[in-house]
Amino acid sequence: MTDIQRALEINRDNIFALNSMAELYAVKGEPEKACCWLDKAIRKGYNNWAYLRSSKTYDKIRDSECFRDILRRVDKKGPIKRGPLR
Repeated sequence: MTDIQRALEINRDNIFALNSMAELYAVKGEPEKACCWLDKAIRKGYNNWAYLRSSKTYDKIRDSECFRDILRRVDKKGPIKRGPLR
């Protein structure tokens, strides 16, 4: 976990490091901690919804209330709108 923590020390808004923290806790079967980190990542801009729905990393917490709440919030946001590539 030290590399991820270092990444967050350098940039506490690093959405990928925030999501990685969520994944670590998810794999350990700690849904509340995982959801806390995932919520932070989403509030900072993480938006890979397909990954959240399909990644086996989140399987241990997929049935937890907090993870289902996050997915419900994500569903309300709708599809990601992307501009043209430059």
